[in-house]
Amino acid sequence: MSEHHADDVLAEENRDESVASKHSGSQRTNSSSSSRNSHLSGLSDKDAAKMRTLRRRIRLNELECQLQEDQTADEQLRKLDEQARSARLKAEEVERQALREREALISKLSRQCRVRIARQELLEAEAISAMLNNESSSSPSPSHPLMGTDDQSPPQSASSTPQPDMEQTSTSVSSSFCHGNPSAPLVTSHPDIQQAPPCVSSSVCHPTPSGAPSSTSPPNIQQTLPCVSTSACHGAPVSATFSASVVTSDVTPRQGIPTPGTCPPHLPYPMASVPSLTVSSAPTVMDLLVASSHGIPKPTLPKFSDGKEKEFALLKLALVNLIDVHPHLSEQYQFQILIDRLGGRALKLAKSFLYASQPYTQALQALTGKNGQPRQLVQSEIGAIMSTPSIKYGDTDAFDDFSLDVLSLVGMLQALEGAEGVELRCGSHVDRLLGKLAPSHRNSFIEHCLKKGILEPNCSKTYTLPQFAEWLRTKSQSQSFASRAVSSHNSAGSKPTHQQSQHRAPKKEVSTTVFMASPNTKDKPKFKPKPYCPYCDNKEHFLGGCPEIKKLSTDQIIQWIKDKGRCWKCGRTHKPEDCTLKKPCHTCKEIHLTVLHDAAKKATSHVYRLQTSNQAVFVDKPTRPHNVMLKILPVTLHGPGGSIDTYAILDDGSERTMLLQSAAARLKLHGNPETMLLRTVREDIVECQGQSCTFQMSARDKPEVMYTVTGAFSASNLCLFQYTYPVEDLQHRYSHLRHLQLPVINNASPQVLIGSDQADLIVARHPIKSGKRGAPVAINTKLGWTLQGPAGNQKQLKEQKVFKTSLFPQTTDIMQHVERLWQADVLPYLNDKQATRSKHDQQAVQMLEATTQRVQVNGIWHYATPLLRQGDEMKFHAPKEAVLPTLKGTEKRLDKYPQLAQKHNELIAKLVDAGHVRILPKDEADKSEESWFIPHHTVYHNGKYRLVFNCSFRYNNQILNEHLLPGPTLGASLIGVLLRFRQHTVAISGDIKAMFHQVRLLPEDRCLFRFLWRNLQVDKEPDVYEWQVLPFGSTCSPCCATYALRKHAFDHEKDYPEVAKAVDKSFYVDNCLQSLPVETDAKALVQKMRNLLSDGGSEIRQWASNVPAVVEDLPPDARSDGCELWLTFGETNSTEATLGMLWECSSDALLYRHRPISYDCLNMRNMYKILASQYDPIGYLTPFTA
Repeated sequence: MSEHHADDVLAEENRDESVASKHSGSQRTNSSSSSRNSHLSGLSDKDAAKMRTLRRRIRLNELECQLQEDQTADEQLRKLDEQARSARLKAEEVERQALREREALISKLSRQCRVRIARQELLEAEAISAMLNNESSSSPSPSHPLMGTDDQSPPQSASSTPQPDMEQTSTSVSSSFCHGNPSAPLVTSHPDIQQAPPCVSSSVCHPTPSGAPSSTSPPNIQQTLPCVSTSACHGAPVSATFSASVVTSDVTPRQGIPTPGTCPPHLPYPMASVPSLTVSSAPTVMDLLVASSHGIPKPTLPKFSDGKEKEFALLKLALVNLIDVHPHLSEQYQFQILIDRLGGRALKLAKSFLYASQPYTQALQALTGKNGQPRQLVQSEIGAIMSTPSIKYGDTDAFDDFSLDVLSLVGMLQALEGAEGVELRCGSHVDRLLGKLAPSHRNSFIEHCLKKGILEPNCSKTYTLPQFAEWLRTKSQSQSFASRAVSSHNSAGSKPTHQQSQHRAPKKEVSTTVFMASPNTKDKPKFKPKPYCPYCDNKEHFLGGCPEIKKLSTDQIIQWIKDKGRCWKCGRTHKPEDCTLKKPCHTCKEIHLTVLHDAAKKATSHVYRLQTSNQAVFVDKPTRPHNVMLKILPVTLHGPGGSIDTYAILDDGSERTMLLQSAAARLKLHGNPETMLLRTVREDIVECQGQSCTFQMSARDKPEVMYTVTGAFSASNLCLFQYTYPVEDLQHRYSHLRHLQLPVINNASPQVLIGSDQADLIVARHPIKSGKRGAPVAINTKLGWTLQGPAGNQKQLKEQKVFKTSLFPQTTDIMQHVERLWQADVLPYLNDKQATRSKHDQQAVQMLEATTQRVQVNGIWHYATPLLRQGDEMKFHAPKEAVLPTLKGTEKRLDKYPQLAQKHNELIAKLVDAGHVRILPKDEADKSEESWFIPHHTVYHNGKYRLVFNCSFRYNNQILNEHLLPGPTLGASLIGVLLRFRQHTVAISGDIKAMFHQVRLLPEDRCLFRFLWRNLQVDKEPDVYEWQVLPFGSTCSPCCATYALRKHAFDHEKDYPEVAKAVDKSFYVDNCLQSLPVETDAKALVQKMRNLLSDGGSEIRQWASNVPAVVEDLPPDARSDGCELWLTFGETNSTEATLGMLWECSSDALLYRHRPISYDCLNMRNMYKILASQYDPIGYLTPFTA
């Protein structure tokens, strides 16, 4: 056939295929097949064969092209991945470089800041030095009687020409008072003298020639002060007018500045008075600098945060003495100082004035109004004094402390409200304080008042706090003098001579008790460590107070400790294990000095690299069968050198995939050399040398599906040995492993470890096949099925090696004693209980027995019990307005949380739909004789929204719960129920659904349980809702509900004796816990209990058992969620809530809820808090917590 004919045939086939593609389903396939067959049938067999060959060649070419395109795309994707990885590494390097530059910049800025501070301190020191030099040069001496003059130079006028060596202008006003010259001219200093802080100098000079003004400006002083100088000569009262607007003083009081109108004591003539000059007594900045230069301690402001009035009084006093004396400080600056010394609620109150016009003044006024009232101070301080033990007669130390406390209180009150304050003149305060004294002291104080005329007959005048404080001070001094006198007499008294002792021997000794306390001189003084600094070898201070070591950095301190092998705890020359230091660090509470905290932490926190040998050491014997199976499966590794069939281990705890170097060599993998640090369980760092490589991996049964693994680390040894899993035995033993294609693991040596960086290869895919607890789990991954978990009890090897074996003797006697103890605890409940009830409990039982009714609601019988009121005939009346503010507050809160508001509406609507609550018509609500409303709100607890009603609401000093009886404890005790629950083999548990809501209220009692609600429609009049059943929160609800349940069971005891016994012995409120020896009895009891209790309106549900056959016939809504999961899906790790504990049905074990308690430090208070938080009704934890 020619080539054109073949092209015509192919074109015709393509047309036939395009036409056939317009049809659907089998018609398209049939038409296309018939079309090809019709064209091929017209050709000879040879031509047809050629045509088929040509078509297949074309299809092969298309597949090869497609394969080549896929390989090209894979190569491009690989290159893009490499580029992205390199870009990511570059970005990380740039980020690290930026962090290093930022740290360097921060360090540079810190050094510059320290340099600026040092320069500022240097300038201040130079200014203080210059000022002191100026004072010393201007002080009077015998050789220079004139102050402020250098020599007897000719007088200069104010307009004299400035000298060339002066630098800055400074004005000095001098007033000279001389004989015969009442109006001395003002002298202006040279304009080139540098400025300095202002000062006032007062000098007294001898008479000078008339018209000769004195100059007070030395020509060569670099730093002087604008100075006002007053010089006075005897016998010339002169008045001077000063042009300076502000005149201050830089002379301290101890320099003795003579005030105007006074004369210095060492001068024979009077001092001229200057009425227009006022010297301020307030310290200036220069005064403070001078005081600091002399080493005077700098006072600090106390902190205030705990709300104690005494602490606030100290803070306010400090502010007045240290801050208010500086009028030049701004309000914002003073406010910043104030908030730095506040904390807690006081800080919150002060911050509310942050944007006020006068924040400091207003904040201090607000704090004074809250914490600085004298009445509050008196009450708090007297309360603190009254909380101390009473003072016994003869206890001079306690009396002295009491006297000091009262004196401190009086002093603060005098500072706050003056000497005539109201609280100081209040005699009731003295009466309270007198109660702490001994009767003899009280009588002594009253006698003192009568002698001094403080108390007089027929007079309303009484004693005051200052008078009481003065008497205490005098009394304390007298006791102290008497004590010292007795002590000195006893120590100085000489022993009697032998003759005197013989003369006094016949006389009978009479013992005399002296009620005076003297210090015991025989007591050994407490050891006080002597100061010693190991850094500077000085015995005048400790290491923590050494100024030299504070200048060192942490690295320098560490180097100092290492150089001489010092102790890193105390810094002395001994080993740390020989250190006797006992004082802990203030920062971390460990044993070392606080000044060495950073050095100790840094010196003990180094990470050391360990070089290990090539020999691998295993904890267990490699050849024994493994009791725990790891996730191992067969894989195929692909690389440039070929393929390798091996095993892989899936390790979720590894952060990187690792490959043996032998396998990498066989695959001819090449990569970049790399060093990786491995951290062991002992926190050892192991350094491994290898390379980063890339290879492909596939499941052994699916070699065509390959996965690319990039960045794997090739290691010389993975410390993995041979594994053998009994797969066939496990599949035969466990049903959930059957019909699974589990790989055979026999002497498998994994050569690759797949870590979490290849999460898609090791993550489990559904379904996960798991059985009961203790059975292995089958996991399906992309690489196939694998097993994980315990392998079960396998046959042990014949040869076993035991390092050490110790057996305890069988304690059969202890078990017998425990069984007898349990029997003794249960024994009292086997007989009839003889209960002795109180009068109120008898009254409650009589009310329940007399007025409990059985009513029918919607075709279901329920019990209606009365409210257990006390016999006081109290009538309750509360209008709607009583709870209307509470309703508005609840609405405002719900308006902020829409989801909570929606749940609140749904819960109330649910109560109305169930018939537990009904909406009252307006006329019916107004007609009732009694009416009481209770507030309500919604809380979120344990994953549920609950509606809470406050039955303890107070209105007009009436609380409903206070007038209701709680009633007696009906039913078994908690410990009895739990012990009987653990008595037999088959255990069951159930729970009554909404037990309180199954008991109705009597019509005459419903009016006491009303509440308001309007569905968050604030513009609408609220509706009145009324409870029809027992609400939660009422005092008598538990007793009434339990009585209704027991009454229904005992009324049918003849037909259902087992149910009556279970209700009496195995119910605790609404929880049923019962155990029986036989499975059939337990199943029958469950059915009987459901039938009987449902007739009384109590639906018991949440059934669970440790034997699944007991509850498997129950409907799903009657079983608990955990039991349903166990029966349906085989999940065995579910638990049931059991009277505050957890019950694991599959293993029949009681578990404890762990309630973690956060604490800062472990002390006795936190220890008791942790122990009290663990609920232990049976006492299993008592041996560990007692």
